[in-house]
Amino acid sequence: MARSDRTDTLMGFEGLGLLAGTRRAGNWSGSLPEITGLSVDSRRTQPGQLFAALPGVHVHGGTFISYALRMGAAAVLTDPEGLAIAEAELGPLEVPVVLSDSPRRTLAIAASRWSGRQPETVVAVTGTNGKTSV
Repeated sequence: MARSDRTDTLMGFEGLGLLAGTRRAGNWSGSLPEITGLSVDSRRTQPGQLFAALPGVHVHGGTFISYALRMGAAAVLTDPEGLAIAEAELGPLEVPVVLSDSPRRTLAIAASRWSGRQPETVVAVTGTNGKTSV
């Protein structure tokens, strides 16, 4: 979910709406990091991004927190279950953790703030050989 128009963009936790209605966890010292992007796929997480470990149908995203951290995630967004899964494997996390009872909603708010205002009109061209969004 990186911004395609500017790769150098940094946003703080407050700017992404991550402080309202959430709790913080994790065993880190210092100030909150600037976030360079949002990720829901630990395999594609890049350094500085916030990794959202969401509950899934078969596997909880908390299972992939350790990999996202190895990939350079600067912070984690998850629910209490995801944090428990990660801490069972890693112990107390050394990065900021945003705990939310509704992590998908929290991620949606962060993503909308990250992406900014979207165009009011989207045009789609359809045809027999496929579809193209314009």
